[in-house]
Amino acid sequence: MTHQSPTDRDLRCLSAFMQLVRDLERIGDYAEDLGNIAVKLFPYPPHPLMLEIAMMSHHAQAMLATSLVALADLDEANGRNIKHLDDAVDNAYEQVYNALAQQRDVPGLLEPFLLLGLAIRCLERMADHATNIGQRVAYIVTGQRS
Repeated sequence: MTHQSPTDRDLRCLSAFMQLVRDLERIGDYAEDLGNIAVKLFPYPPHPLMLEIAMMSHHAQAMLATSLVALADLDEANGRNIKHLDDAVDNAYEQVYNALAQQRDVPGLLEPFLLLGLAIRCLERMADHATNIGQRVAYIVTGQRS
């Protein structure tokens, strides 16, 4: 590195990419966990909250796609805007979690409720890691941490 005389932006980029790898790896781990959860949920009838959970998934996927586009384009504004998208996922997590927690006298097995709780947690964490990627893009471009 010292022979190439990297600029401050080059060094920020290198440091951010070392952290981005960890975020992407964790997102992959959560995606694998969601696949395993889906297999375990398959024998059970669909829960009434599946529509809300599907929306959480859609938002988390959109956040990841947006963060990767921001990274490819080094688009600071797009990177910073991802934080606002995370609020929607956080709100959905809170609503679904509370709805699951409020169901007291549910006949049948407890496993589907536990699996849905794990699924929404994975989605919420994936959205958080996508937010991290967006913030790292803003750091690469501006040199300022948000």
